[in-house]
Amino acid sequence: MDRVRPKLMTVSTTIIGLLPIMFGTETGTRVMKRIAAPMVGGLISSTILTLLILPVIYLLYRKWQGPKKLESEPAPVTGSGRRRLVRKTNAQEDNH
Repeated sequence: MDRVRPKLMTVSTTIIGLLPIMFGTETGTRVMKRIAAPMVGGLISSTILTLLILPVIYLLYRKWQGPKKLESEPAPVTGSGRRRLVRKTNAQEDNH
């Protein structure tokens, strides 16, 4: 969900920038319309693919794959404030 806002902002500003070219009547817009129309269509279709279709396909895949047991546990917070995953070895699991 962290990428929704940047993706939508990028697509919307690009489409807004292409609208004057698509609907303009000045000199040269006739040639540029041929370029702008596929760009707008591609931006819209790629946004729908990225934000709607691919997440649904991923969720269906994860559901089909079934739940997996994660054998990692988070380590204590390091000096940088980030957590690192620590994998338990068989010897450590036998001790607990």
